[in-house]
Amino acid sequence: MDAEAERPICHFEIPPTNYRDKKPDIDIKYGIIEFESLGCKIKNTRRFYVVNPTATGYEFEWKRIEDDKLPMGANSSYA
Repeated sequence: MDAEAERPICHFEIPPTNYRDKKPDIDIKYGIIEFESLGCKIKNTRRFYVVNPTATGYEFEWKRIEDDKLPMGANSSYA
């Protein structure tokens, strides 16, 4: 079962990327996080801070969106 919910405002402290220069057809409303791999069968980690400006604690998790549910112009594979 899939579901969506609104959550309190939070800020993701993610370094800027020039990926949109390479793929200008991606809608500006989508944020981009680039991951760089060091090779095959190697665990890749990308760490960043999530700032919660509210007094309420909450949890979140990232989930992969199936390719057929991605917005037009988005691509889940590296090009």
